[in-house]
Amino acid sequence: MSESLRKKRGQAAVEFLTTYGWAIIGVLVVVGALSYFGLLDTKRFVSERCEIGTQLQCNEMYVNDNGDFKIELRNNYPVNLIIEKIYVSGSGNWSGSFSLGSGNVSTFQVAPIAGLVKNTKKNFDVIIQFKRDNPVAIRSYNVSGLIVAKVQDHLLVPLP
Repeated sequence: MSESLRKKRGQAAVEFLTTYGWAIIGVLVVVGALSYFGLLDTKRFVSERCEIGTQLQCNEMYVNDNGDFKIELRNNYPVNLIIEKIYVSGSGNWSGSFSLGSGNVSTFQVAPIAGLVKNTKKNFDVIIQFKRDNPVAIRSYNVSGLIVAKVQDHLLVPLP
């Protein structure tokens, strides 16, 4: 095989690889730009939810960038409950002794949670400690759940 034919085949191979190299670089730049502007963020497709259970139901939740965390609970048990503690992941909690009547709704505000960024979605693990509202009830029960909430701007009106 002649030397000039070998150089032409080598040149064709280099041009082929260079063309595909530029195409791959172009695809990487586009994917990088989409990722930078948040268009590939899967959390924006996750809906907000408050899943604690059906007996002690979470009706509404509110989280803002100041760390305020409010949760509205409905007692679907046939008896009155005493809510003792509410633990929220991220070091937020509420302690007290609040009687929640059967069928009643009440809003609780837990201690501020640091490091929240507005317009992002955040997962919170929640544990609610309660007992039945009668003089002989000494055993406490725990119910746990998951809250997925969008962190609101603190200037928006929160739950009452």
